[in-house]
Amino acid sequence: QLLTQPTMFPSNEGGIALPIEHLSYSSIGLLERCPRAYYNRYIRGIKSTPNWKMITGSAFDEAVNFHYLQKKATGMDEPTDVLQDFVKEEFDQRKDECTWIPHQDKKKQQDKVLSACTKGIGTFREKILQKVVPDGVQIEIYQDIAPGLKFKGYIDLIEDKKGKKIIVDNKTTWRRWQGTEKLWQLISYSCMLKKQGIDIRETRYDVCLLKKRDDPEVVQFTDFISDTQHKFIESKINWAIKYITAAVQDPTLFNYNFNTWQCGKTCEYVDQCELELGMKLK
Repeated sequence: QLLTQPTMFPSNEGGIALPIEHLSYSSIGLLERCPRAYYNRYIRGIKSTPNWKMITGSAFDEAVNFHYLQKKATGMDEPTDVLQDFVKEEFDQRKDECTWIPHQDKKKQQDKVLSACTKGIGTFREKILQKVVPDGVQIEIYQDIAPGLKFKGYIDLIEDKKGKKIIVDNKTTWRRWQGTEKLWQLISYSCMLKKQGIDIRETRYDVCLLKKRDDPEVVQFTDFISDTQHKFIESKINWAIKYITAAVQDPTLFNYNFNTWQCGKTCEYVDQCELELGMKLK
């Protein structure tokens, strides 16, 4: 049974050495979703095969980061065709690394996805990029959260909006975006910056919706972070530390969670789980 309540785990008073050096938004999210997937990825170090959504998202992100870095250096926006060529080059470098839908023409799948991404970056430039003044781009966060353990993260952008700083994360999605589903990612960045003496409370997601391949859309979601939300992040991190500490002593806590919608469908660790279990999950 998946254990989810922080009070169910012992404290780390015994000084148990953890087999990790850092936690992150994504690693804690994976631990919540499926402890076994977390174990395979972060304890055993088994890297998954990326799917096509991860590849396209990475290509899009790299193009956006390139644009903001150039704009910060020169004050000028990159032309649309330059960004589209950047997306294509990044995509072409990695398109054969990932898994594609079986029994369908791979070349046609790749062409459709690339077409949506190149159109998407053009729309994103028009609606978002040329309006933003970048203050910091791809900022790495390393913050002590426990002895020998850090919180690690990468902030896509800190925007300077008439002297006001905003933490911004760029997203692409091929489905409907709920707005609040990844909210705690930016809360965690705000919380870690506060611990470093940098108090930025306004956050925003800039999202490119690629579901309509011929007509990509762009939406934005803004939030103002409270002290209560910072405390929520601290409790979530504390829960993760206690869970991993307990699981190091009792590895059965790194159990399978078959009740998530990703299991057997979109989970990137399904092949490893099938190998361990000797059964099909898809």
